[in-house]
Amino acid sequence: EVWRLLASMMSPDVVIREIKRQTDLLLKHEAPLQRFLTWCYQHASLRTEYKGAAIRAFFYELVLEYGPASVSMIIGATLRLHRFRLSGVLDSNLASVLRGIGNSDESWIPHIYSIDDAPRAMDPNLDLDRSLAGCAALVRAVLNKHFEASLIADALDAVLAALDRSCEGAELVSPALAAELSSHRDALSLARGSKVESILEASLASMIRHRDIGHDWGFSPKQISLLDSFYSANLLLIDCMKEARGLTNATRQHIEDTLLLPWDLAYPSSPRDQK
Repeated sequence: EVWRLLASMMSPDVVIREIKRQTDLLLKHEAPLQRFLTWCYQHASLRTEYKGAAIRAFFYELVLEYGPASVSMIIGATLRLHRFRLSGVLDSNLASVLRGIGNSDESWIPHIYSIDDAPRAMDPNLDLDRSLAGCAALVRAVLNKHFEASLIADALDAVLAALDRSCEGAELVSPALAAELSSHRDALSLARGSKVESILEASLASMIRHRDIGHDWGFSPKQISLLDSFYSANLLLIDCMKEARGLTNATRQHIEDTLLLPWDLAYPSSPRDQK
């Protein structure tokens, strides 16, 4: 509330840029989290249909969605779409896509933009990466023994279903990956004992090799908390931009261009040890 008040009373360009800087400082000295932001940036650089900041947010949200805290929600590989708020705020077309992929409660959609009644189809590349992220999370949950013994059979059924969906998506944009995942799925359906683990590991290796999806980020509880705080702070930044009167187009564009970037890309002329 203090930041919102300042944004409405002081020079909006100064306030908004300072909010952005304070937000970025949350992760500046966390090398693993800076590497994660670089990963989001690299994925966004390969996508052109949506705004770059929105795609960076989308991949950031994928990892939050399928992080360790979400393991209990993963069976069935469904998305809790209310987590995809920031990417929807940043690109109205992507917001429409997210609305159209199975969310029964649309109250999460930020009504900052006018959204067409008819939802758009998701870009095949993003749809595949979304499917792979869910599949990889299930696979890692099984490998890391996050399920009780009585649930392992259900978990493996969920993995098979997730592999099926990923195969369908991969056929459109990555036939080689589709062939590998299909082979892993068929082998997994017949495997028993120790062979299950080796097949699951092979499926992860295929996802990482072909799409750079499925990494074990190994975030600590503190780092997960920082990622959540950083995400919330960026939502606040966008809210403040909405309420700031007289904000210049140059500042708006600067924020969009540098949102969710690693520090060295967002502040290329700043000394690394700057506080």
